[in-house]
Amino acid sequence: MPLNEIIEPSDNRIFEINISIQTDAGGESFTVSINSPLDVDIIRLDDTRALIESAAEPYPYRSGIISIAEDNTEESFMSYPNPFRPGAENANIRFYLSSAAGVNLDIYDLIGRKVITLLDGERLDGGILHRIAWDGRNSSGKTVISGVYYAVLKVNNEKFMIKIAVLR
Repeated sequence: MPLNEIIEPSDNRIFEINISIQTDAGGESFTVSINSPLDVDIIRLDDTRALIESAAEPYPYRSGIISIAEDNTEESFMSYPNPFRPGAENANIRFYLSSAAGVNLDIYDLIGRKVITLLDGERLDGGILHRIAWDGRNSSGKTVISGVYYAVLKVNNEKFMIKIAVLR
């Protein structure tokens, strides 16, 4: 990408910026310019990683403008906010796929009962970070009770699991 290239909202390319910062960089700096804070969500993953994602619906891609995150499914699989409050917010479940794959995403309660299926073998594109929202409802449309739930992601023959806390 040329220096100072303008990315138009109708642009359907995905841009990934990898930045290494050394403590002895000697005053070197870099700039990432975003026109409006309303255009992006910035999620801190940990002390060394953050995710910057498009918050605006007009963009034609699912993953967002910029992501600074792990480029593998296991490390990128997360939910935020966690805990979350159904009715006031959604749990945003995110994961990266390196290549296109059939994906299952289910939510289970603590004793292993399936609460809801969010993805049922859908084929998703690779090379991007996917975001799936769960509103805290079960398959009958009722809001689940407070507690810990498990999001189980199956990609090809691999299975990944994270905890999601629900507060009402």
